[in-house]
Formats: sequence, structure tokens, C-alpha cells
Amino acid sequence: MVSHPSADPERIVLLSLSSQKQGVRFEDHSCRFHAGEDAFLKRDSFVRFDLAECLALSQIATWVKTGEMRLHKTVAPKVLRSLQEAAVRSYHIPHGCRDLLLEQGLGGTAQD
Repeated sequence: MVSHPSADPERIVLLSLSSQKQGVRFEDHSCRFHAGEDAFLKRDSFVRFDLAECLALSQIATWVKTGEMRLHKTVAPKVLRSLQEAAVRSYHIPHGCRDLLLEQGLGGTAQD
């Protein structure tokens, strides 16, 4: 979750991180992390902004309860800011997700 659930519980931006693997290529390099940059980062990783979603908090709670989704621990503020800033810069993120972050004053300004 990179948006503020309390500001809009019906629209929460979720991002997907993927581990960098040999031979895996993805063209969006706007947000990459190295293993150990945060406690939850076990491998070099990047954000799949093309898989970002805006979901209701109630849907997320249901998925967590049924085991379809696992929440990670809170990331360091620096990592969260990097995620938010890269999200509004990425050309791959769905516009609705970018717009929500901008409405909430997160991530700076878009570069459309």
C-alpha cells in the first residue's frame, strides 16, 4: 500500500515487487532496490508498475483473511517515498493509481 487508506478506503494503491532474476527483462527501471536496502528486501528487486491496482480496503482485508494476499511489514520511510515518487513518474502505472497518489499529495508531480 503506497496511498493513505484513511484518506480513501475505497481506493488504495497496491504495487507489486518482483525479484530480479537472470534472464528476466522488464523495461520500467524507475524503481529498483538492492537486497538489504530494507528488511523485507531479500533479493535485488524492481516494481512492476504495470501490475499496480487501486482496490478497496475491504477487498484487501478479505484477501488477507482468506490467505489470497499476504501483507508485508511496513517499509522504511525512504523506501516508501521512493515507491511513491517512482509511481507518479512511471509510464506503466494505470492512470487511476497515479491520479490517486497525486490527489493525496504523494510522490511529487507527474511527468505526463
